[in-house]
Amino acid sequence: MNTDTYPNIYDFTKCRNVAICGDIHGDFNLLVNKVCIQYQMKDTLIIVAGDCGFGFERKGYYENIVKRNVERVVKFNNWFLFIRGNHDNPAYFDGKAFCHKRFIAIPDYSVVKTNGHTILCVGGAISIDRQSRKESWEHGKSKMHRYDDRTIADNSFTTNNYW
Repeated sequence: MNTDTYPNIYDFTKCRNVAICGDIHGDFNLLVNKVCIQYQMKDTLIIVAGDCGFGFERKGYYENIVKRNVERVVKFNNWFLFIRGNHDNPAYFDGKAFCHKRFIAIPDYSVVKTNGHTILCVGGAISIDRQSRKESWEHGKSKMHRYDDRTIADNSFTTNNYW
C-alpha cells in the first residue's frame, strides 16, 4: 500500500483478536473493565467506532483515564483505538492529541491492519441533535458570563456539547 496516499496506517498484525464496539459515551473505565476483567479478553485490538466521549471533559480527564487503566491493559495485552463519532471533538482525532501506546484516537481515513484484515476508519457524521446541542451550549456560555467575568478561551480542547 502506498503510504503517500494513506499516511495514517496502524499496524496491529500481532494482535490475535479484534473487537469493534461503539457509543461508549465517555465510559472508558467500564469498557476497560468489561474487556479485561469481565470478558478476560487478551491480545485484542478493541476499536471504538464513534461516540467515544472525547470533548465533554477537560483534556486532563482523558490522560487520567490512561494512567488509571494502563497497567490492566498491558497485563492483558490489549489496545484501544478510537474513531471519531458525531458526538466527539475532532481535535482529539489527529493521531497526536490522544496518543498513548495502548490508547489512540486515530484520524479520519486511517487504515488499520489487524488479524488478517485491513480496515478503513472513516469518522464522524452529522447528528440530528446538532442544533439543540449548539443552542444549549450557547445558552450555557451566556449564563456562565452572567455570573463570571472570565471568558471561555478559543481552544480546540475546550469542553462543549457539539463540534
